[in-house]
Amino acid sequence: KLKDGDAKSKKMLHTIQALKKQIEEKDKTIVELTEELEKRKFDIVTLKSHVDKLNTNVAQLKEEKAEQEKALEAQSNMLNEAYVVIGSKKELKAAGLMTGGSLFKKSKLNMSKVNASAFKKIDIRNVKSFKIPANRYEILSQMPSGSYKVSKNDDGTSTLTITDATRFWSVTNYLVIKY
Repeated sequence: KLKDGDAKSKKMLHTIQALKKQIEEKDKTIVELTEELEKRKFDIVTLKSHVDKLNTNVAQLKEEKAEQEKALEAQSNMLNEAYVVIGSKKELKAAGLMTGGSLFKKSKLNMSKVNASAFKKIDIRNVKSFKIPANRYEILSQMPSGSYKVSKNDDGTSTLTITDATRFWSVTNYLVIKY
C-alpha cells in the first residue's frame, strides 16, 4: 500500500527502509562488539592465569631468598664465633686445657681434648676486649703479637684489647688466658 500510495506514504516507506538499514548495521555492530568482548574476556582470563603464575613464582622466590638469607646468616655467625676461657692454672687444668706442671716439667696448653663447655662463646664482630682478673697473666693460645694490647687497671686487673681483629683471630678461634 505504501509503495502505491502518495508522496507522504513513499516518504514513510523510505524512512522505514532507512531505519531497517540502521537496525541491520546496529545488529552487525552488536555482533562484532559481542565477538570482541568474548575475545577480551578470553584475553583477561589468560592474563589472570599468567598473573597467578607470576605471583606463585614471586612467592617461591621470596621463600628461597628468605632461606638463603637465613643460611648466610647462620654461616656468617659460624665464621664469626670464637671461644674464650680466662682462668687460673688450677681452673684450666680442671677444664682439661693444661697438662704437666710438676717440679721439673712446665705446664703446657693441651687443645687435643677441648671441652666446649669450658669456653665462653663470643661473636668476634662485637667483642673487642676481655677483662683479666689479675695483673699477671699469660696468653696460652697463639695470638699474633701486635694484634692486641694489654693495659693494667687500677683495681688490680688487666684488660686485653684487640686492635686488629682479623689478625688476632687468624691463627685460632680459641683464646686461652691463664692468670
